[in-house]
Amino acid sequence: DSPNPKGDIERVLEKWNIATILRDHGKNFEEHIPKLFKFVNVPSHDDYQPIISNCYNLYHPFKWTEREDGEWESTKGFLTHIFGDKKFSFTHPKTGKVHEISELELGLEYIQLLYKQPTQKLPILCLVSQEKQTGKSTFGKFLKFIFSNNAVWVGNSDLSNDFNSSWSSKLLIMCEEVLIDKKPVMEKIKALATSDKVMMNSKGKDQKELDFFGKFIFMSNNERNFINTDKDETRFWVRKIRKLEAHEINPDLEDELYEEIPAFLNFLDKRKLATEKLTRAWFADSLIKTEALHTLVQHSLPTIEKEIRNKITHLFEIEESRDEIMMCTKNISKEFFKGSRYEHNYIEESCKNMGVERYEDGKKVKRFKFPTIHEHFSSEEMKYTIKIIEKPSIGRPYVFNREDFIKEKLEYEPEEVSTEAPNHFTSKQGDLGLDVPAADEDSDDLPF
Repeated sequence: DSPNPKGDIERVLEKWNIATILRDHGKNFEEHIPKLFKFVNVPSHDDYQPIISNCYNLYHPFKWTEREDGEWESTKGFLTHIFGDKKFSFTHPKTGKVHEISELELGLEYIQLLYKQPTQKLPILCLVSQEKQTGKSTFGKFLKFIFSNNAVWVGNSDLSNDFNSSWSSKLLIMCEEVLIDKKPVMEKIKALATSDKVMMNSKGKDQKELDFFGKFIFMSNNERNFINTDKDETRFWVRKIRKLEAHEINPDLEDELYEEIPAFLNFLDKRKLATEKLTRAWFADSLIKTEALHTLVQHSLPTIEKEIRNKITHLFEIEESRDEIMMCTKNISKEFFKGSRYEHNYIEESCKNMGVERYEDGKKVKRFKFPTIHEHFSSEEMKYTIKIIEKPSIGRPYVFNREDFIKEKLEYEPEEVSTEAPNHFTSKQGDLGLDVPAADEDSDDLPF
């Protein structure tokens, strides 16, 4: 047993040399040491058992055996900062009934499930912010105060390392400044988030299968690409944490959080859960889908999808009255990528991944027109103009719908001016009055 900085005694397993044991306890020491079959991992915060069916329980005893009525105002204020206090409506996916729930209630729900149902799978909680002094690390310390040896801080290298004995038996696996840029590592973490078993791997020892119920918590100053994920991912609960104002900073907060734990746990003992299990990670997907997750997904897209999305969005922004844009594969290749950057089958695969469908399921060849941008800067008038030219085409076009690309109202409204279309094209021209470099109006190489 060893004391931690708070003065609590924590149990730590250390390997002893047999000669040292013999010297300290004599040759008959084996008579007083029980022989156990194997290691198990059975969590409990109410009825902890160190030995179960003659197996050694790797889960550590819960420190907070005493509960008491009391105030936990500092804890409530801090959790409100981390999770928010906004209320929103939630439609139950099974009953169709509309319920109202607050962000704070979801945060309390998460901690209560950790405490009362430690084997329940939960989403990967990610606290992100580019700002300093947000409280992300303090939240990790708060959970460490509660769950002590059953929570562990790890680094990026620990998550990618094959040797996982330092965290494979823990309830909470927390990582600060997380940056996982290798797909195999991210896939391993996502698999573990929903797995019931893990192979515990220690240096110089055989692997052992162990029950796994670990929950990952990531903190990062990188809001956009600390991990890569796709648009259908449901395992991440990403929350953007605002910076604390000067008057909100409390230098004694950690001590106050620690002192309020008995009262806070007493509250959780009596609290009724506000949600029910609707997914394998408990929470309905719509409850934990945040704007911060959307930002992460957008920056996790393959480069080609980002470019197509950006260019189509730009066209919709300029032509505010347009509801759809039709372009076939060869149009996208030539206009967006100069015809050489990506093969046609890769463009088609990317459009499919984006959820863009072909006109009439792509069964018919269609004559259509698609918009292209022609830019020009007049040094005489000191004006920059954007001309939309409708080019004719024939093929099996993809249909890009406005509502899939424009989510908010435009910050400017381009002024439409009728102009005579060159040759067989029709055009619209907008005068935006922007000071940018000139473009050659006679060139076929249309800039974006």
